[in-house]
Amino acid sequence: MSKTNPALIDAIIPFKDNTRNLAQLEKWLVKSNIPPQIRIILIHDIQFSSKCIFRLRKIKTSFERDRFILITGKFGSPGTARNAGLDKVTSNWVVFWDSDDLPEPKKYLDMILMSESKNAKICIGRCEIIEIKNKVHSKATESSCLLNVAYSPGIWRMAFMSKLLQGTRFSDSPWGEDQRFLIDIDILEHRIFQFKQVVYSYYKGVPNQLVGAKKFVGNLAAEIIHSLEALEARKGIRKIFLYSVMISRMTGTIVKNSEFREFRKTLLNVAFFYFKRPIRLFIGFIPSITLVVVIILTKKAIKGIANICRV
Repeated sequence: MSKTNPALIDAIIPFKDNTRNLAQLEKWLVKSNIPPQIRIILIHDIQFSSKCIFRLRKIKTSFERDRFILITGKFGSPGTARNAGLDKVTSNWVVFWDSDDLPEPKKYLDMILMSESKNAKICIGRCEIIEIKNKVHSKATESSCLLNVAYSPGIWRMAFMSKLLQGTRFSDSPWGEDQRFLIDIDILEHRIFQFKQVVYSYYKGVPNQLVGAKKFVGNLAAEIIHSLEALEARKGIRKIFLYSVMISRMTGTIVKNSEFREFRKTLLNVAFFYFKRPIRLFIGFIPSITLVVVIILTKKAIKGIANICRV
């Protein structure tokens, strides 16, 4: 990037060939909607097809020089693609957006400018969850409070000072890599600014979405084991509890989606980690698993009431 470029934020966006996702990208990824302080780093994974490359190049031509970087290659997972983007980062801040969602670039700029005035190193905005089921859209808004982040991380609604990420990389797992990444960088160790406005719309249930793909449950189990190893070095009641919420949520997903052998192995690892130190059991595992169960049951109850009201 040239020295005169005013970019403050590098937005890393992995994209795997998908016409629906490309249409979503084209909906907002135009020059007029992107503040000049934001540079786009789009990583095009051509492992399956290269038919979208011409439309991506057309998008690139709508940007000024050095404000759009297009990386093309075979990556195989969102984490590996993001790592390729991290290698190109030169701005002070980094955000990670998904190609099938809808970010609000101007809101991110507002959030980061406000966070800098408070000397924050990480900022977290609110997000809107748009669930698509049987072609019916339902919406819910997630807050930026740390307990909500622990339960439902969503790094796409966060911004990180790039210097915090030096030497840190995503795993190549297609499931659970976000939680592992946040524990690896020890997100709770840094000053966090919580932004009260919605900065991102996350689409749940779109075709070909990796989240919820049961074939990747083995990868999620491996991410849980690594997260437990990282948690070994984290100290303090607040960290143990909130990171345990992340791990308990991941463990719940394993129980829901895996075969008996996989879920038994995972539960044994989780149980051994917490039971060998009673303090972690009583301030980490027991409160976190209770909270996760209560949240799940509450959400199911709310959905049930909503369905009854529609009848």
